[in-house]
Amino acid sequence: MNSFVLSILVGSAIIGALCAIMGVFNLLLKRPLIADSIAHATLPGIALGFLLFNEKNILILFIGACTTSMLSIFYSDWLKRKSKLKNDSIMAIGLSTFFSIGLCLVSYVQNQNSGKQTGLENYLFGNASSLNIDEMMYASIILIALLAIFAIFHKRFQLVLFNIDYAKSIGLNSTLYLFLISLFSVLAIALSVKAMGIVLASALLISPALAMRYWRTRFVWLFILAGVVGAVTASFGAYLSYAYNNTPTGSAIVLSLFIFVVFSVAFGNSGGLIKAFYQQRSRRRKIIAENVLKLFYYSQKEHVDGESYFTESALLDSDRINENDLKKGLKILTRKGIISFANGKYKPSPEGWEYTLSLVRRHRLWELYLTHKLNLDAFHVHQDAEMAEHLITEKIEAQLLRYLDNPDTDPHNQQIP
Repeated sequence: MNSFVLSILVGSAIIGALCAIMGVFNLLLKRPLIADSIAHATLPGIALGFLLFNEKNILILFIGACTTSMLSIFYSDWLKRKSKLKNDSIMAIGLSTFFSIGLCLVSYVQNQNSGKQTGLENYLFGNASSLNIDEMMYASIILIALLAIFAIFHKRFQLVLFNIDYAKSIGLNSTLYLFLISLFSVLAIALSVKAMGIVLASALLISPALAMRYWRTRFVWLFILAGVVGAVTASFGAYLSYAYNNTPTGSAIVLSLFIFVVFSVAFGNSGGLIKAFYQQRSRRRKIIAENVLKLFYYSQKEHVDGESYFTESALLDSDRINENDLKKGLKILTRKGIISFANGKYKPSPEGWEYTLSLVRRHRLWELYLTHKLNLDAFHVHQDAEMAEHLITEKIEAQLLRYLDNPDTDPHNQQIP
């Protein structure tokens, strides 16, 4: 790998890390659309910078992009104060307004036919190979400054992001920290549009942050890991763009980000689909097993001989459960050793019987709580208790007993075991 390719990968990684970290800030502030608004607002600034100085000086174009992007934020804030529009509507208005102005200016620049405007199209579609050492240096300085500020003031940022009203009440200058977030977001986007393209630059800001929300992590680590993901995916996308010459850089990076986002949504340990599926499946199996376990209590009470062993048909005769759920529940309980099976009949183990009594007790305590403390009608609390009994823990059960003064019967005058 030659030094030119290595410099492209390093530059893309720095920009990717910077954008990803700022994406976490904006996602926690519940304004992900601001990335799109900022990215589209860079176009008129880039075109104006070229028109005013008639050259593609990197610093001039960067300052122009930052200026119009900040104007778009101020414009959005002004609309928010002066109108009743929602944030997404305001962002959409700002995005379309500034992008339309930018397209008109770029069209004017292209019609000049001076030849100096060659390369401006990189800002529209993205081209990591056009990154130069100056842009990499600017990105490095801004990233270091951001990390230094965040390391010093991360607790204050945390207050502003999660409880801005409390931050204001203790005298914290929340306006300053919100301004810093907006400023660094603008700087990050302005640097990324050349590599990503204006249309796709916002993906580099939001996608890593969105993916990391599916992984349970502490506040500071959320930023660090998002930065690492942004750096790796941006660098990998830039390499794909270099390896396959016909692939736009922005598209390659977004594709890399998309793969990681899909992986996070599927396998993330905090809200991931697969974990959620197994948790839901586990809860459903637990409820079925506990409903079957209660059948032994009711069947034994209803049986004239007080019999302890019951066949499937005897348990099914109670009409409290369907056949499929009964078979599933018996299988689960037998496998866990909560009930025993012999000669075609089932019986709870001593531990299983205590578990059964606890389920019935929680059901009847909750009915009593709803009727005596919330003044609900006794005929309307059974269904609520059916759901609550599976959620009440031993600690809550003990608290209910103390709160209700260790009652003997439920609202239906049935004994509480």
